[in-house]
Amino acid sequence: MRIPRSTWSVVVACLGLVVACAGHAQQQCLVVGIADGDTLTARCGAPGQYQQTRVRLAGIDAPERRQPYGDRARQALAGLAFQRWARLECPEVDRYGRSICTVWA
Repeated sequence: MRIPRSTWSVVVACLGLVVACAGHAQQQCLVVGIADGDTLTARCGAPGQYQQTRVRLAGIDAPERRQPYGDRARQALAGLAFQRWARLECPEVDRYGRSICTVWA
């Protein structure tokens, strides 16, 4: 099943992307890695004082990389956010220590 790019744009516009970062404050971060369709790594902070944060997108559930369509989900998220600046709002942390965030890329 192929999900059209326009559908992903609607999802992003309506729900926002969720990205993990510490605290509830909004931060500007650079997305530097995509683990799967709902988890990414962002580099936040001032130049020379960056912190990498593992982020889980709020309100999104995607297949893991080894599940059917897992690679497509990862590629779709990469097309939307990889190596782009994003605004993150992270109100909570999950049981794995990832920030659960809303992300605007």
